[in-house]
Amino acid sequence: MASKNRRPPANQLLRIEILKALQQHPMDLPKVSQLVKRDGPLAYQLLRLVNSPLWAVRQAVESIQTALMAVGEDAFRRIAMLAIASQFNGDQPPEILCMAMVRGRFCEVAASQLDLDPFSQYLLGLLSLLPAMQGQPMCEVAPTLPLSPGIREALMGTTNRERVLLGWLEHCERGDWPAYDAEARHNALNEQELAKIYVEAVAWAEAALHSAG
Repeated sequence: MASKNRRPPANQLLRIEILKALQQHPMDLPKVSQLVKRDGPLAYQLLRLVNSPLWAVRQAVESIQTALMAVGEDAFRRIAMLAIASQFNGDQPPEILCMAMVRGRFCEVAASQLDLDPFSQYLLGLLSLLPAMQGQPMCEVAPTLPLSPGIREALMGTTNRERVLLGWLEHCERGDWPAYDAEARHNALNEQELAKIYVEAVAWAEAALHSAG
């Protein structure tokens, strides 16, 4: 019960503020830049990712503003979220972060099967392992995050449309094949295509984790 009134660490509050700013359309670049600059480890991680082979930037990027111009707003959002997830993971095993990256990438790419917003699905997958990263139950973590009601409810385990792809993937991770098939049939999912996306997501996550290391 004592954790109910526990205030998150200052750096986590700052990262939540950055997460909120990243979801604005269009993004307020000066605001995002100033917020990221206040978080030295996050800024370093973000620039390291932008300069990695994963994003194929032709020349060295040394500032947040240049990073956004080099990769574009949509890619910048994803890279920044990846950096935030890496920081949230802290000293936890890298396998947790890798699984979160797989989930984020899978949900993002598969979003078109259900006509869902790719970035929202990316957020859902990437943040779905926050309890393992933070050592707090999702019922304490999720309410602090600036997310849409549907994504927040999906994180809390509610069976809604936003959670369909993550739910299918969780069945896959557990090897629960009857539930895996039933989820696909109920939501008219293309299992062959999803399996292909999953394999590609694993490869992407391993490359991203190497870049973030």
